[in-house]
Amino acid sequence: MSPADSADGVPLRTQYGAELEQLALQVELMGVVVDDNLESMRRVLLTGDEELAAQAVSAADRIDAMNVSLTERCYELLRREAPVAAGQALDRISDHAAILGARIRYLITGDPSHLAAEVR
Repeated sequence: MSPADSADGVPLRTQYGAELEQLALQVELMGVVVDDNLESMRRVLLTGDEELAAQAVSAADRIDAMNVSLTERCYELLRREAPVAAGQALDRISDHAAILGARIRYLITGDPSHLAAEVR
């Protein structure tokens, strides 16, 4: 086992990349939940459905919890990787964050112009 391997023998860079992919999936899931909740709120405004409004408020609490979890995972990854990460790796993390932000904005707004950040 080399110093670049984790305890289970998986190269650290491979493990880190997999964890970034998991973060991306978590952000995409959060975006879907936000989009669904926005649609629910739109229906509440149109119908005045009090039960649906209560569900939307409950979903907002779930979204807040997802945000806390996502933030904690990001901090944990940065805390663990920062000592060995080179500037290039940090730049790559920033690029991933920009792509995730663009995808969330697209999921929220439906405006594909937000995806332009992905091709930079």
